[in-house]
Amino acid sequence: CAIQSVHPSLTVPYWDYTIDSYETRKKYGGLDGKMFQDSELWGPKWWGNTSTDKHHITDGRWAYQRITSYNSSDEHAFHSPYGYARAPWNLNPSPFVTRFHKLC
Repeated sequence: CAIQSVHPSLTVPYWDYTIDSYETRKKYGGLDGKMFQDSELWGPKWWGNTSTDKHHITDGRWAYQRITSYNSSDEHAFHSPYGYARAPWNLNPSPFVTRFHKLC
């Protein structure tokens, strides 16, 4: 708990993904991308659901959250080819926070 040595009131949330993994294996017979649809963590109370076609968050506190545009006054600022404050190699054209649910 090194962060609490800085300030005792600080905490780092912990998600035990093994619970979702177990439930997904039990429900679908193996790991499946549907765990991202069924899990409470990806619902409106936490991180929000995403649209299946555009992959932006559609409900909850992060719904339609826009990405900051590139600040041209900061010569060291990174940005995507679309001018968003994302990695230079990020080719995502969406102005919204996005999340892709795909297992390889």
